[in-house]
Amino acid sequence: MVRVLAPRLVFVNAGRNNRFGHPHPLVVRRYQDIGADLYQTGRHGALVWTSREPQRVVRWRADRGPFWRAQDEPPSG
Repeated sequence: MVRVLAPRLVFVNAGRNNRFGHPHPLVVRRYQDIGADLYQTGRHGALVWTSREPQRVVRWRADRGPFWRAQDEPPSG
């Protein structure tokens, strides 16, 4: 089914170091095999995506810095 849908972006909502190990490595591999960009909240922090710029994903942890540092504006997606 993953190959049929062929998503370009995949978002996984799973906590960092969650006790269930989500996402499962086989699931990650399926998306990697078709060349999809995989974003995980546990790894990247909050994610921001908008339909105005569908190929742009703001990864809060890497692109905006720690949440405890004051930001003037929320990220634009």
